[in-house]
Amino acid sequence: MFQPPPHGWPFSEWTLSPLGYRPGLEPHTIVPTYSPGLPLLMAAAIAVLGSSGPFVVVPLLGGLGVLLTFLVGTRLFGRGVGFVASVWLAASPAFLFQLMWPMSDVPALTGWTLALLFALLERPFTTGLAAGCAVLIRPNLAPLAVPLLLLSIRPVEWDRRSLVAWSRRAVAAGAGLLPAVLAVALFYDHLFGSPLRSGYGSASSIYD
Repeated sequence: MFQPPPHGWPFSEWTLSPLGYRPGLEPHTIVPTYSPGLPLLMAAAIAVLGSSGPFVVVPLLGGLGVLLTFLVGTRLFGRGVGFVASVWLAASPAFLFQLMWPMSDVPALTGWTLALLFALLERPFTTGLAAGCAVLIRPNLAPLAVPLLLLSIRPVEWDRRSLVAWSRRAVAAGAGLLPAVLAVALFYDHLFGSPLRSGYGSASSIYD
């Protein structure tokens, strides 16, 4: 809570909200605009590594993202394609720039690439878990989970037996993803007054 500015100051609470924050539902309070995924990872890093923990999260996830890119490329087209893809990512100026900042761009890339790898391996539950972690980091990209989950539960052929197996795989995929979706919805409802409103605005404005 902060001291309210003089009367008549237009948009005063917005003026006094620092970068990454916005006015909260209660008067004279501020709440974070960013999602909880990356801060939770940094908190876990503090518990393990101490005060330096948050600064290694993004670089470590960047390295993991390069490795996952190699594995995805190898799974799809062979080791040569996987190697070229991983080197291309590691040499990308945008990727290298984002490695230096405690922001969610690189962690989101790594989360979605991990979900894609599990989907290619046809592991629906872990696909849902990885997609859930990615949603916690960047909820505005949640629609990406739909094609990945469908990819992870695809049947080889359709018959009565495969339909039962497909239903079980679909439930497993949903069980992996649903906790993260509910957590984000409750988080947004608490901070912004609606499960469909984030620190960046309503869902309708984001996808307009």
